[in-house]
Amino acid sequence: MQDALERREFDTVLQLLHASEGIGSGGSSAGGSEATEGPPPPAASWHPYDRAALYDCALWACAQRADSDEARRLVDRMWREQVPVGILANTAVLKALCAVGRRAAALDYLRGIPTKRQRTPMYTWLLRSCNDAGDQQVAHECYTLFQRRQLSPDARFAAEVMRMHGAAGDVDAAKAAWLQAGGKAAAAAAAAAQAAAAQQAGGGTEADPDTGMPAMPAAGAAAPEQPNAEQACLHAAWVAALAQAGRLGEATAAMACMLDRFASVLPVEVSLPGSSSDSGSSSLEDGTPRPQLPGGVPAAGGGGGGGSCNSAGGQWAAARTVQYLQDARNALMAVARERGEHGVAKRVASLATLRGLPPDVGTYNGLLLGTLSHGDGLAAVLEGVQEMRALGIRPDWQTYAIMLRAAAAEHDPAAAQRVFDGMPADGVVPSRLHHNLLLQAYSQAGDLQGTDMAHRRMQAAGYSPNAHTFDILLAAVRHWSALEAAGRAEAANRFEAQRERAHVRQQAAHLLASWVAELDAARPCQLNADLFTQLLHAYGKCGQIYHVLALMRAAFGVRLPPNTEAVLGQPSSSDSSSSSGSGGSDSPSGAPAAEAGAPAPAAAATAHAEHGDIAALEAAMAQGSSSSSSDDSTSGSSSGDGGGLRCPLSTATLERAALQPGLRIFNAAIGACTRVGHAHLADAVALLRAMLAAGLSPDVHTYTSLISGCAYGRQAALARELLRQMQQRGIEPTIWTHNALLNVECWTYGVDAGVALLRSLVARGVEPDRATWNTLLASARHFKRADVANWALEQLAGEQQREDAAAAEAEEAQREAAAAAGEPAPDDHRWHGYYERQQDEEDEW
Repeated sequence: MQDALERREFDTVLQLLHASEGIGSGGSSAGGSEATEGPPPPAASWHPYDRAALYDCALWACAQRADSDEARRLVDRMWREQVPVGILANTAVLKALCAVGRRAAALDYLRGIPTKRQRTPMYTWLLRSCNDAGDQQVAHECYTLFQRRQLSPDARFAAEVMRMHGAAGDVDAAKAAWLQAGGKAAAAAAAAAQAAAAQQAGGGTEADPDTGMPAMPAAGAAAPEQPNAEQACLHAAWVAALAQAGRLGEATAAMACMLDRFASVLPVEVSLPGSSSDSGSSSLEDGTPRPQLPGGVPAAGGGGGGGSCNSAGGQWAAARTVQYLQDARNALMAVARERGEHGVAKRVASLATLRGLPPDVGTYNGLLLGTLSHGDGLAAVLEGVQEMRALGIRPDWQTYAIMLRAAAAEHDPAAAQRVFDGMPADGVVPSRLHHNLLLQAYSQAGDLQGTDMAHRRMQAAGYSPNAHTFDILLAAVRHWSALEAAGRAEAANRFEAQRERAHVRQQAAHLLASWVAELDAARPCQLNADLFTQLLHAYGKCGQIYHVLALMRAAFGVRLPPNTEAVLGQPSSSDSSSSSGSGGSDSPSGAPAAEAGAPAPAAAATAHAEHGDIAALEAAMAQGSSSSSSDDSTSGSSSGDGGGLRCPLSTATLERAALQPGLRIFNAAIGACTRVGHAHLADAVALLRAMLAAGLSPDVHTYTSLISGCAYGRQAALARELLRQMQQRGIEPTIWTHNALLNVECWTYGVDAGVALLRSLVARGVEPDRATWNTLLASARHFKRADVANWALEQLAGEQQREDAAAAEAEEAQREAAAAAGEPAPDDHRWHGYYERQQDEEDEW
């Protein structure tokens, strides 16, 4: 197992553990913690400490592959089997949780570890993860817990505390932590950095005329310190703290002082392809990987000067010192880019190069992220990776994550697949993050079959889907629907396009059913409010509206019209008990607890007013139904999914999720009902009734969806009543609301009524947009009104001219702002490498 772990064959490590412990073959993907039938496992007779070593290797593999669920299952099994859970096991679980962004869960796990088994590196790792993600709340809670447990801080922990204070803008607290941890050496370094910052701010003469940075120390200056990894760690954290606090000038001066202070390890030779240096090394002195910079550690003895580097300990100290120098440079450049100070980033890169500090993998990852945020695209990112390789810098897991994000942004799943398949060649094992990014590339491209293929491949690699995975799967249906609608609008033969749409919808519904079945069977439960909303959107895009209604009834007890209840069947007693009980209530007793303290007369008046609004909507809907009675015969089959349906999610899953009624959930359900036409408009009104009974206030999206649904049934009276109630609640209609009302007027009363409404809106100061004129144009073409169609086309041409002029003006403003900030022009999507950003400075070293 140790050999497999060193070869980074994490799947092999887990398979060996399963074989030795008798765990089922599906343990890593399906939570298989049950022992198989038959003879006892080989490790059953081992000493508990020997078995603990097996689990430690497996847990380390889980941490490396970012599989927190499997790590938690293995630890639970260790407790059941009475295998000692030691420091390595607990640290591996913390690393796995942090790797997938579950920092709050990692803090909870840390609280549950007995104090005698806690170590400072555990807190250091969690603090580092919080600082990298900008999670100040969890970081401060972690620091408070550390103080309460009265553990002994070390230099790396103090460095993360300094970064935490810097992110909060408390430079004084960061400096106090530095002085407390670094002693007299830190005080002298702080004084030197402060003097350098004051000299630079005061326009001192000791500055390079080209870079604006402090000049290189002259001959005869004070001798630099010998390599000291702890002091370098603290000084790098001080640079990062100043940068995160927004003091970029002081941070740059502190960076220059750090380069002078540890000049004995500089210059560092650049590793060329084929050299023996391993730029992929990522271990700290305690063997802990560094997630933000898991590579780029210079080869031992790469630095010049300093006779103390001849011994093994000196080589190790020099390598770590160089790594911290690179960390400080990378952190400062990253903050400068985030704040738009590209000139500062250039000067810092130039300063580091002049002092003999080459870029590492973290530097290039920052440049690649900047390239991605600038919108340069996948080609520029791949060019940057090629430049990395030319310098002998091996891409790491973060580099591949950036490449996958770039491919997903361009909707190019084929390129994402090529990037993913090339990871093993660089010794990078795909983690859950990379699998989800590959899944996202297929999802955003609307490729349902490719999404399902990537999902099956992820499961075959031993990764069970989590909430983020299911969110990507459900989003694939939305992206597919958008592409399908665009293709249908451009189709020459509308009949063939309709047939193809029905066929593809069946395939999408089949895949969606399999994904929902996995979501329902997932343990622990992955369902949450956001995922439930995505599920409603997905069923709505597939036209499976009865599934949407079944979910709303089972989750919140929504009372639906009798016709819909007949299709869905009577809810079971378990469904009724799991609902909130307030969704279908017409009485004020169904209001949430937050409103329980309101005066009884006021609550009764509010409930009476809302009941009157619903009654008015139902009356208007009945008035408009007579004009569309000829279409009612198709209402029962418009969704295509009626008849004996059961809720897609089980009662047990809904109970575990403990969903609460929310505005986004009800808006998603109402939007699904109104999107398919008047067949489910009564269901949408019933959902509005349940929404009001649950104490939720409709917003502009709620009413706009309801108004747009009135067009299919030509129910202009209902649309006007909705608009009246919307304005009565103090909700201002948007241009989307007016466009929906215009569509209803055109289809109910004809084009002339739509033109009259549009003129009245313009008279009231409403500015039509492109969608307004497209709505009128579609109606004019349907009713064969060439005069109105020509008018709409003229207005669309004028809109196009105004948009082009505004875009040209905005582009010119962006170009001027980019030139002032020293960054590439908005339309310059070339790769700008590390050395190109230094304005052709010579590498004097």
